[in-house]
Amino acid sequence: MEKKKNYLTSWPCIIAFALTANFLWGSAFPGIKAGYALLSVSSSDTAAQLIFAGMRFTLAGFLLLFFLLAASRAKQLPLRSPGASAESGKPESLRKTLLPGRRALVPVIILALFQTAVQYFFFYIGLAHTLGVRGSVIEGTSPFFAILISSLIFRQEHLTPRKLTGILIGFSGIVLINTPALLAASASGGSPAGDIAIMLSTVSAAFSQVFMKEFSKRFDPVLLSAWQFVAGGLMLLMAGILAGGHIGLFPPSAIWLLFYLAFVSAAAYSLWSLLLKYNPVSRVTSFSLLTPVFGVLLSLLILNEQPASPVLLLIALGLVCSGIFIVTRSRT
Repeated sequence: MEKKKNYLTSWPCIIAFALTANFLWGSAFPGIKAGYALLSVSSSDTAAQLIFAGMRFTLAGFLLLFFLLAASRAKQLPLRSPGASAESGKPESLRKTLLPGRRALVPVIILALFQTAVQYFFFYIGLAHTLGVRGSVIEGTSPFFAILISSLIFRQEHLTPRKLTGILIGFSGIVLINTPALLAASASGGSPAGDIAIMLSTVSAAFSQVFMKEFSKRFDPVLLSAWQFVAGGLMLLMAGILAGGHIGLFPPSAIWLLFYLAFVSAAAYSLWSLLLKYNPVSRVTSFSLLTPVFGVLLSLLILNEQPASPVLLLIALGLVCSGIFIVTRSRT
């Protein structure tokens, strides 16, 4: 276990995992927009959006469970039950490996609510009412919220003056990019309501990362990730159905896109949860800046979106990058 811990705290591993996770998350921004278009889901069809989200995350959970089961059978990954301590005890039998123990039910439900149900309820609704490039930048505030929550509420690390300075500089970039939207939302194709929904999604995501850091002290983070996707996805799916949502037949392109988005969630969050287990929250979440960077670039390339002011967007991204750099250099 010590060998694994040292490996996951090394900078090459942190950079490789973070780059991969954030590129995948960044690609989800245009992917979701494309999914709406393929399935003819309008920006006002909240119930259908919830069904789409529920299908994606439920599938992500089962894909991750299938991968873990296959890896365990191939003896490449000795897994424990999410109900077994990650620090002690022998790997349980394969039959019990993928089943959450009673002690893991509360962590799974909490993660399912914050990481999947609440976060993506606001995320899917918000993204339908704002530009992908602006939504991805707003989503980049997650590391700042995570550092504040980790330091001030959970006391997992110290909030140093350097970290606070980085947070303030990063937030100035977020305020800058959203000022035109609040003053003239119609000119940019988005709305303040969409921006606010993305922000609420970001706060929920920040809480989920701190909760994962806390729960991974006692439970396997990858298996927790799988089950929280299943539980959270079913919550979203049920909410969409109860709200009267409906999605027609999936064309082949939409099916492939759904599987890709599910893969994005399963792979990216698994890598991220492993980094959170063995590293300070600030060190890991600081790399979340890469998500809006990738999201902006991919939205411009795939969706041909144009920001209201390219210069303003570049300045805002520069401020956010500076804030992340300052936070990363801060001693935990």
